[in-house]
Amino acid sequence: DLRDLSKNKPWIILLLLGLFTLAYVAIRNGITLYYFRYYAKNESLYNTYMVSATFAVIVGIFVVERLAKKYGKVRMYMILMGISTVMTVAFYWLRPQDVFWMFTLNIIANFTMGPTSPLIWSMYADAADWSEWKTGRRATGLVFAAATFSQKMGWAIGGAVPGWLLTLFHYQPGVANQLPESILGLRLMMSFIPAVGSILAAVFVLFYKLDELTMKQIETELNERRARGQKAAPEVVATA
Repeated sequence: DLRDLSKNKPWIILLLLGLFTLAYVAIRNGITLYYFRYYAKNESLYNTYMVSATFAVIVGIFVVERLAKKYGKVRMYMILMGISTVMTVAFYWLRPQDVFWMFTLNIIANFTMGPTSPLIWSMYADAADWSEWKTGRRATGLVFAAATFSQKMGWAIGGAVPGWLLTLFHYQPGVANQLPESILGLRLMMSFIPAVGSILAAVFVLFYKLDELTMKQIETELNERRARGQKAAPEVVATA
């Protein structure tokens, strides 16, 4: 089963998408408090900022779930990542007094980024079906267990990244007026640096070939095989 998993290209791509997304989320979440404390100079806004982001994620998940059924998961993922990247990069040009735009850009970014996680998990189910279609062996539990483990590892590594970056930009704990390079680092960690993760995710999803038409063909053949109780080698339906 592990050998099959290592050859499951759709699963590997989804693994990378998840890691890139986690990098984006971990860096921004880890640096937001510092951003408001030392750049915006208004730490009291932090809680409201995070609550509004959470609300945007919840609304986004409900809205995108319907759109994904209509336009396809892969297409929606690319669109969402693209919008989120633009909103995130725009943070670089915000001034400390641009509180309205900090909230607006963040709400849009979270509205579009939040639903990408449920999309990835639904695509893991497709990767499990693809594996069964390709090998004749069903390993859904292993596919999701390995994905969960990789996500935990991603959170562990991603949680440490903001600290490394703060050190890199010479952040001084407890100092109200940070060095210019530290302020630049805060701006970069809220904009261009996490955007690298979302850009890579948008690029790698281009290599994910399990679209709705392909999955419909695979599911039809799997249902036929199960009805016959066979595990025959698959016919060529699509290259993934």
